[in-house]
Amino acid sequence: MRKGITSVLFALLVLFLAGWNVEAAQEGNIEANVLLDVTQEANVYEEMDTNSAIKTTLSPGTPIFSKEASQGEWILINYQDVTGYVQIENVCIYGDEELDAEFEQIASLNELLVNELEYIDLQKRQKTTWTLIIVALVIAIFVVAIVSAVMKNVHKIEKKEKTGKKRRKPTTVYKHQKHGQ
Repeated sequence: MRKGITSVLFALLVLFLAGWNVEAAQEGNIEANVLLDVTQEANVYEEMDTNSAIKTTLSPGTPIFSKEASQGEWILINYQDVTGYVQIENVCIYGDEELDAEFEQIASLNELLVNELEYIDLQKRQKTTWTLIIVALVIAIFVVAIVSAVMKNVHKIEKKEKTGKKRRKPTTVYKHQKHGQ
């Protein structure tokens, strides 16, 4: 559940940072810490000059962050461990449609995960409950059997005492009595 909350908070942060302002990117006004999308192959330059050294080349669709607000036709970006300048015409602010679809997918997966974890927890609780019920029933059966046996013996003894019948001692027949001696 914590993972889901973390994902949602991250998604909200990215949406906030992105600003969903496509018009600003088209006008060349991009703020710092905005998620950008490379629209066409773009070189990352060491300085704001096409004659400066190229640090790397970015493919279309590569997500990058603006490190500073745009300066004319250039913007300082950060991609992985590379920081450099990209011409603003090669990027746009990451569109809200793509983000909405991506966050919707993340939310769906998180909801499925939470539901599955809740179901597993419910199964564990039900298993524990039924185990306890079965143990209690087995113990109850043994207790009832023992109590019944004891009560039966107690009733027999009480009945004999009421009727005056006591347990007779076995009589021993001696040999001399048997033959008339």
